[in-house]
Amino acid sequence: GFNQFTDSWVNFGSDVDRNETVMATASSTFVAGDYAEGYIFAMDEGGKFYAVNMSDMTESYYIKNLYYEYLDLCYDDASATMYGLRNYGNGKCYLYSINLLNASERYVATIDANLQSLAAVGDGTFYGMDNKGILYQVANNEATAIGSVGLPVRGSQATTYSSGKLYWANG
Repeated sequence: GFNQFTDSWVNFGSDVDRNETVMATASSTFVAGDYAEGYIFAMDEGGKFYAVNMSDMTESYYIKNLYYEYLDLCYDDASATMYGLRNYGNGKCYLYSINLLNASERYVATIDANLQSLAAVGDGTFYGMDNKGILYQVANNEATAIGSVGLPVRGSQATTYSSGKLYWANG
């Protein structure tokens, strides 16, 4: 993961407070990112899009300034597509695809929910969390509330899907 307080890439065990290991210090403060094709594609707080080499996390490659900070990025393995989630504070969010080679963006859909994070599960379905801790399923560009996770939302969020499980980072 990325520690925004120390601007560093970290690895951590089951007890995050005691087992965080710094893997590399970053040159930027990254606010969103996801793994794809051997790299973490990440966006800094200024809207700049980077590829960070997973084999040597001190190597990062600037791709392009998108001039807008995405709330979250998620990679869909099935379609080999990186998606970005934008939110303009109007109770809706906007889904874009992002080309990994040149960071060109393409508008995909408007989602009628105030999502803060997004995960792709590989079949065209996404899951996202809103700013009140409500989990949504997004399919065919329609958001359906599944229910509250029962926890208060604190700061930045990230959602990811791996090995049949959905994970949510809140803080």
